[in-house]
Amino acid sequence: MRYRDSDELCLPARAPEHAAPVRFLRRRNSPRRPRVASRIRRLSRQVLHFFIMAIAWATGLGLVTGSIVLIATATAPEQAVAPVSGRAQQNSLAQPPHPGVSYRTLAVFSGHGDGRTRKFTVNARLQWQLRWTYRCAPRADAAQFTLLRADLGPGHPTIRRTTEDFARSGRGSAFLRATGHRHYLRVISACSWRVQVLQEI
Repeated sequence: MRYRDSDELCLPARAPEHAAPVRFLRRRNSPRRPRVASRIRRLSRQVLHFFIMAIAWATGLGLVTGSIVLIATATAPEQAVAPVSGRAQQNSLAQPPHPGVSYRTLAVFSGHGDGRTRKFTVNARLQWQLRWTYRCAPRADAAQFTLLRADLGPGHPTIRRTTEDFARSGRGSAFLRATGHRHYLRVISACSWRVQVLQEI
């Protein structure tokens, strides 16, 4: 666009000096929208915090549960046994069989230190036998070998003492009357031992 002055000169039209390009115009005090990256960072922090809290809660619950189980196991009483008098223990022993009676091996147990055998079954109508050997180390603190047998009947098992020895080594045997179908043995010792269970054929 052109215009003419009084002297007939053609001059180019200029925009007013106070005008500004449209792209620089902005409403004053207009709030800026939050950026996507900041939103993602804030969400990530929240998820991480929740994840850490969940792990801490699960770990604490596991520790509490483990402590309860450990305390219950440590304080649980052993299986109650019926008391047996010395006379009853002697009555469970039998006289050695007559010559010519044969025995077969039902089970063999061995170990070192205190132990308890698995359960085994004998014929309740036939006499049976226990044979044992043990040997203690030369520097063992205490030389002891105690063999207990448990008769499993109705109610609590009946614990009977078969032998008790305090030598460095030894061997022995005991003939037993039929006192029940199911049994197990318990050894109290600091030595190495071996026990055989036999019964008449």
